[in-house]
Amino acid sequence: MSTTEVQPRLQFRLRGEWYPLVLPGQDPDMLRKKFVKSVGGSQDAYAAQRALLSEQLRRASDEAVRGEVEAMFVCAQLRSGVPMPINLTVIARPDLHMSPAIGVSSEAVLEILEKSFEVLQLDDLDSAVRVEGPDFLALRMHRTHVEERDIDGEIFYDRSLVADYWYTVPGTKNVLLVNFITPMGDIPHIMLQFFDAIVKASYFEIPEGDSSDPREE
Repeated sequence: MSTTEVQPRLQFRLRGEWYPLVLPGQDPDMLRKKFVKSVGGSQDAYAAQRALLSEQLRRASDEAVRGEVEAMFVCAQLRSGVPMPINLTVIARPDLHMSPAIGVSSEAVLEILEKSFEVLQLDDLDSAVRVEGPDFLALRMHRTHVEERDIDGEIFYDRSLVADYWYTVPGTKNVLLVNFITPMGDIPHIMLQFFDAIVKASYFEIPEGDSSDPREE
């Protein structure tokens, strides 16, 4: 997947209160329990809510582990008293090797990726925007998902925002997918600006050892 033996690892500088759900070399059950305890406390009065939250997160992390997920994080709040529910997932795509690209420059790799998406006629391609990082380019595409819910005969609509960032991996012809999901789909422009800021602040590094937590505080 890389032109070197060690694959560059994507690092994040995450502002706010984030918790890992999937990390290389760590038990997803342990990470999930730690998160549920942190946000739900340990009082018996909230036992049912903790159990429901834990089950929802178990399903999400299990699905992630079965795929090609390198890491998954969930944001609880931006700062004290300001909730910011976001899931961030890093997905390796070794099948997407942009071999037609001439050289390994980010521009060449992303250009081939864009052409591939045009051939595939992806539904979200009309939303595509380039985002530039310190050592990569990323192609961002987004969509909204509306789910209807019936609560005691009253209809509610949940609008989620999904944003995919296709990163070029420095020194390779590979791409990496970073996915953001938030239920705050009614303010897409604000959330996309926030996601863009996270992406622009991220970077790749060659890991010296078996680092268990790729976050940078």
